[in-house]
Amino acid sequence: MRIPDPEARPVDRRTVRRVVAAFRPYRRHVAVIALAIAVTSGLGIINPLMIQRIFDGALFCEGGCPDLGLLYFYVGIMVVVPIVSGVIGIGQTYLANLVGLRVMQDFRNALYSHLQRMPLRFFTNTRTGEIQSRLANDVGGVQAVVTDTAATILANLVIIISTLVAMLVLSWQLTVLSLFMLPVFLWLTYKVGKARQVVAASTQKTGRSFFAVVMIFFSIAPALVYLVAGWVIADGTGAISPGTIVAFTTLQSRLFFPIGQMLQVSVEVQTSMALFARVFEYLDLPVDIEDAPDAVTVSKDTVR
Repeated sequence: MRIPDPEARPVDRRTVRRVVAAFRPYRRHVAVIALAIAVTSGLGIINPLMIQRIFDGALFCEGGCPDLGLLYFYVGIMVVVPIVSGVIGIGQTYLANLVGLRVMQDFRNALYSHLQRMPLRFFTNTRTGEIQSRLANDVGGVQAVVTDTAATILANLVIIISTLVAMLVLSWQLTVLSLFMLPVFLWLTYKVGKARQVVAASTQKTGRSFFAVVMIFFSIAPALVYLVAGWVIADGTGAISPGTIVAFTTLQSRLFFPIGQMLQVSVEVQTSMALFARVFEYLDLPVDIEDAPDAVTVSKDTVR
């Protein structure tokens, strides 16, 4: 969990619009990045579903099992999917870094050009380190918006939605159980996150307590799934196969961490917007000396 930037401010709509405008020249690249993130995140549900097929259709089935033909096929899919996701991920990372670097370059060029028009009084009244910080550190943080914050938000959303759909397909009863436990997990994540923000000096100790609670929660969750599955089977209201149970517990662990990360999105967004606001603050500095309306443009070739 991240401690909020002490200089972070509430997200301003005007700043958001200007940020979006900065990425507009690269909208095709951004669209490809978003598509790649959605595809790789969605592919993550295939292997848990293949686990169900392997257990119920290839390893443990009625007559003629194990079915090696089906086993080869399902295992092949489980091998190919991570390879495809990895290849797409490489391309997505390359494009994200490329766009981030180009936007950084655009901001640095704009800042440098604007500063050239500022009067000498600005440079005598402003610390050199402050100007360098705006040009280097603040603009450098722009890249994280594409390569980290925005990508994480989109990936987590796709993971959560696709995982919930897959869980509902496998068993609505077990999905209800997981959603029933979800508020407890969210409450723990939120409370510990707030504690780490307030007690910054004790973050390491607080962190140990939090991850201990998280590990206990994840250890208990599969046991509760097995218990509900037993009730459903004993009641005779539905049939839950061994493969469904194994696949479901795999999907369950895939669901909780993205939701926990999404609780920290506001911290990430506020920090990113603070960096953009500092850049725009310099770009909006008024220029004291303006050309006269009838000023003549002098060609550089005519100047000695």
